[in-house]
Amino acid sequence: AKARKHWKGSGEEAVSAIYKHLADQGIQTEFSGYAKLEDQAEVLALIHQGELVEESASGETVEVITATTPCYGESGGQVGDTGKIITATATLRIIETRKPLPELYVHVCEVVTGLIEKGTQATIKVDAERRQQIILNHTATHLLQAALQKMLGGHVKQAGSLVTPERLRFDFTHFSALSTEELRAIEAEVNQQIRINAQVESQEMSADAAREAGAMALFGEKYGDVVRVVNIGDYSMELCGGTHVSAGGDIGLFRILSEGGIAAGVRRIEAVTGATALAQVQQQQQTLQRLADLVKSDPQKLESRLQKLLEQQKETEKELEQLQAKSNADSSGKLIDQVQLVEGVKLLAVKIPGTDGKGLREFSDQLRDKLGSGVLVLVAAADNKVSLLVAVTKDLTARVKAGDLIKPLAEIVGGRGGGRPELAQAGGSDTDKIEELLQAAPEQLKQILD
Repeated sequence: AKARKHWKGSGEEAVSAIYKHLADQGIQTEFSGYAKLEDQAEVLALIHQGELVEESASGETVEVITATTPCYGESGGQVGDTGKIITATATLRIIETRKPLPELYVHVCEVVTGLIEKGTQATIKVDAERRQQIILNHTATHLLQAALQKMLGGHVKQAGSLVTPERLRFDFTHFSALSTEELRAIEAEVNQQIRINAQVESQEMSADAAREAGAMALFGEKYGDVVRVVNIGDYSMELCGGTHVSAGGDIGLFRILSEGGIAAGVRRIEAVTGATALAQVQQQQQTLQRLADLVKSDPQKLESRLQKLLEQQKETEKELEQLQAKSNADSSGKLIDQVQLVEGVKLLAVKIPGTDGKGLREFSDQLRDKLGSGVLVLVAAADNKVSLLVAVTKDLTARVKAGDLIKPLAEIVGGRGGGRPELAQAGGSDTDKIEELLQAAPEQLKQILD
């Protein structure tokens, strides 16, 4: 049957107005999720596409408001719960739970089967495994804040947080990046508190009494006359409406993933807990083992093994440089035999095999020394690219500049370049025309000299 529309607005303002409209009618939700993961309640209202409706059918997305819910509505940095709503005629998947007003909880649902109707009784079930992951991270966030204040100082204040099933994110005021040693100490401090296994208790009291007791509050957050205070032993006391473990030891393990700056004077720590933290440790151990296997070592000796390999690499590179220098010297001696005279100026135009642009510079230094006075045109090819270098001894730069000679030569191989009067470099892409370039060098030099 087509849903009967009771109330209609438009856009985001209309959706917000719906919640206010319902609250004005006395519709509100009692949260039972501190003690329960499942509860029964009457369906007080249904909202589909921004409109109040009497019913919603399979395949539709609908907002369901019940008199009571065990599902936490997203607030205070903690994400909302997911789960199921079951009635006599329908099954719904809770995609998220919102809290648009202090006493109004909205289940955003997909109707999986059947037809849900306003006024029927419903069973609301929280996804217990997901909630468990969330509460581990939320309680760990409280321990982290207390640890930061203890280790860094009382100037540390919460500047934001996000608690999800996967991880926790905590933003705080601090004037500098945390060192590796500081992060290690903070992580150890939180894990020490987890092992102490202090009871996590909550109580409601007046806001004034909570502040007098020393409960930490989020700067800029608005609190009512009565607030909920969460204590973790005598280590942490915060104003918080979120869900938590019953004892610190339930968290199991706390691991910091990262720390960085997000604004001037504001830092951010991301961390994981419980099974997620254990999985991260195990993954790091597996990576360490694979690295150790690659270098035929074991994880305990990996650092010293890598240091030894790096030292051996440096020695090998040094030996290679010496061999290359000797090879270049031998080659340069043979190449000098290919010098030709152009208008009385010595020109050496050759291709240097097995080298690149950097190698050409090294060759040019040696060849200029042997040439004494003259012009060098050196070409190399690697990875289907042409490297070209033109060098002119200082006594000839008044007659010929390296940049003037390299331009027409570079064009032959589809490139361009430039440089100082005594040294110019270029790159090209047409390796098939290297021989044409070398043959053109004498004529190009002659034109410049004339």
